[in-house]
Amino acid sequence: MTPIVEEHRLHQRICPCCQTVDRAALPADVESGGYSPRLTALVGTLGSTFHLSHLKIQRLLHEAFGVRISTGGISCIRRRLNSLLEQPVKEAHLWLQGQPILQADETIYPVGNADGNNPDGRAGWVWVLRNPLVTVFELGLSRSKAAAQQLIGDTSSAF
Repeated sequence: MTPIVEEHRLHQRICPCCQTVDRAALPADVESGGYSPRLTALVGTLGSTFHLSHLKIQRLLHEAFGVRISTGGISCIRRRLNSLLEQPVKEAHLWLQGQPILQADETIYPVGNADGNNPDGRAGWVWVLRNPLVTVFELGLSRSKAAAQQLIGDTSSAF
């Protein structure tokens, strides 16, 4: 497979009098993140569903598609995806908490320290909350009753 590459060069100029920077705008149909929606979705899927590291994603994209991307570029894509998905995930979680029947579970999971909240490298947990329509995953550093109640919601009578 050969990727389709579009390059957009945005010309910029600086006013010699007032030093104001004037830069051309991207066309309206071009993603501001620098990568296409398809490549962004692929990087997200490879990192989440298939649990590939940044280096493995980088190597796969290069060997399978001829796409050269830095690990920093992959990191930027994943941060952007996290930002874009934060609100829909919150809405799904709140919706689930209002449902009469839920399934919840947890298992040990290497959460790392990307957000700086786990400097000691403690074991983490991935929690799942689901019903037949919606599933939400949440990473945390605890499998306590309080963590379960936070996932399920305070109105739950399961405890």
